[in-house]
Amino acid sequence: MNILVFLLLSIFFFSFPIFLGIAVFISLLSIWHFFLWIWTIGNFLYRKSESNNIVELRYFQLSIIAISAYFVYIIAFFTLPNFQDALNESNIDLGTFLTLIQLISSVALLYEFYFVAKCLNAAEMEMGEEYLVLTDYIKDFFLIAFFIIGVWSIQNRINILASKN
Repeated sequence: MNILVFLLLSIFFFSFPIFLGIAVFISLLSIWHFFLWIWTIGNFLYRKSESNNIVELRYFQLSIIAISAYFVYIIAFFTLPNFQDALNESNIDLGTFLTLIQLISSVALLYEFYFVAKCLNAAEMEMGEEYLVLTDYIKDFFLIAFFIIGVWSIQNRINILASKN
């Protein structure tokens, strides 16, 4: 619910140029709130599932950090004029660099959704992740990807898993 409030406030503040700094800050807070939620449920569901694959957990955590760094970079790129000048003076082709960063962040985001959906199903079915097939968790993948709709279903299921303790 907090993310919806943040998004509505940022849309309001983006409408008025004088409030652009506030809008960027509120947008950044809402994005980080979402990724904190993903980080928390990903770690919780990994512990609840019977998986012993620590490499997948590390990839998941690394992808969250990569996405956070991407958003900090984008905010700095569009709001700090000195940052843009420094990039323009360097020998880096800006279009290629932005495309590469966007591609890496997109893959990291898809991996986060995949990891959380797979761990959620593994924890609910009380079996290891290696026994799951794509059809078991594709619905949850899209519920997490379309967060505003899916949070109502996903969070209820996580609360049930947490109360089983």
